[in-house]
Amino acid sequence: MRHSAFAALCLAALLTLSGCILRADRTPELTVIGSRTYDALSAAPSALLWTPNGNHLVFRHASDGQTLLVYLSLQDGQLAALAVDPGGEAEYTLSRDGNQMAYTRAAGGSTSLIRLPLDGSGPGHALVSAVGAMRSPAFSPDGKRLAYATEGGLWVVEAKAGAVPRLLVPAEAAGVPLKLGWLADGRSIAYVAGIPGVPGKLWQIAAKGGQPALLSAQPVTDVKCSPKRKSLAYVVDGGDGPDTIWLYQGRQSAQLSKAETSAREPEWSPDGRRLVYAAYGDSGYARLHIHTLGVAEESIVYELAGPFARPAWGPDGAKLAVWWQRPGTSSTVHDISVIMLETKPK
Repeated sequence: MRHSAFAALCLAALLTLSGCILRADRTPELTVIGSRTYDALSAAPSALLWTPNGNHLVFRHASDGQTLLVYLSLQDGQLAALAVDPGGEAEYTLSRDGNQMAYTRAAGGSTSLIRLPLDGSGPGHALVSAVGAMRSPAFSPDGKRLAYATEGGLWVVEAKAGAVPRLLVPAEAAGVPLKLGWLADGRSIAYVAGIPGVPGKLWQIAAKGGQPALLSAQPVTDVKCSPKRKSLAYVVDGGDGPDTIWLYQGRQSAQLSKAETSAREPEWSPDGRRLVYAAYGDSGYARLHIHTLGVAEESIVYELAGPFARPAWGPDGAKLAVWWQRPGTSSTVHDISVIMLETKPK
């Protein structure tokens, strides 16, 4: 992988114990005990991925006209480049053990899926290329396979050089796959399919192939699979009304978020017991809600002084990282806050 002068520069983010919390509420089990903010990271709010040791965050960053995939050290705020110029819409994922990364790279009307070892075992290499867009790469729970979506359908390929991709379901069957994720046992894949740019339907298919099963005909925009349970969280587009978070488990769906607030960006805790998501009410500020499975009430963990939030659980379940945008700042300037949580007995 090519490293630009950016790698040598290693831009430093400003660390502050910021007053980004407007309100921190106690939940039945969790209390916010502090936060640290990495200021003015001029990046689009792409997915935040934690490394398994909890010391770094991976995300997409723009600098000097280049797009980069970077590590952010949570200890000293330094950025280091992992990949240069993957494309402004690059999508990326880490294996659960953190030893490998996969990302899409677009060039000349086609897109490649790149596997990058992070354990020093070798250089990055293209696993597969396709004409047009490639979406939502995801490692299987054991890290041995990658699922990804193209205009032609949903594919699986072994995460090694020379592997031949296998088409699980063509786009003609249920629409173009838009979002996907592996169920915790690695035997099935849940995915949203439809027309690009429009909400689709929620489906599930066995990783070895077969007929897809329709899970929800609602207008779905996103799906997240629990890392420990056969449960799914998905976002239903509200049209002119609020978007809502739904939970699918035991072959049944139930609405999780309240109807009076628009809710998006669900993320599972590492133990699969909780969901965090961003909700937007009349204040215009983003509020982080945590829902504990089996507990009827959702809890507002904290309210950010900004109109956007995109959360991600830390690997120990005791931290949340979140993109957020300060009021009055440019839409391309977002901060990252890491929120420390403390578990309290009921």
